[in-house]
Amino acid sequence: ILDLGRVSTALAAARRPPRGRLVALRGDARRLPFPDRAVDVAHTAAFFHHLGVDDARQVLAEMCRVSRRLVLVNDLVRSWVAAASIWALAGVGSRNRLIRHDGRLSVLKSFRQRELLALARAAGSGFRWRLVRTFPYRMTLVGARIDGRPSGETSAS
Repeated sequence: ILDLGRVSTALAAARRPPRGRLVALRGDARRLPFPDRAVDVAHTAAFFHHLGVDDARQVLAEMCRVSRRLVLVNDLVRSWVAAASIWALAGVGSRNRLIRHDGRLSVLKSFRQRELLALARAAGSGFRWRLVRTFPYRMTLVGARIDGRPSGETSAS
């Protein structure tokens, strides 16, 4: 498991590491510090709505570059219904200002499905892309590498 971020959540979890190996790095997702096809799966969760279009395109291109097999982007879907629901529920259920304001803003800053899919197709032509909608107002962008064998595999000839 590798966690990369400006403030790594894995650094805090490293005190009680899960089974297996945990590596925590600080870095910039727009310039991943790994060679081409260095990881099996490149994944982000609830991150892309913090990015503008150019940064999102650059991050996706980097994820494609370093991934041998899959690119997964889990994020929010932009929707007025979702924003209004979060506003109403947070107003009733939370006194925390961050939750009351950031939740709605996060939804409104997120990408629409067609926007994220267009960014993915521009960033990674060696991948087959699809979107999976999940409830409520979430989506997962799935990119499977199609341009040859994953790095490290050889053909039997």
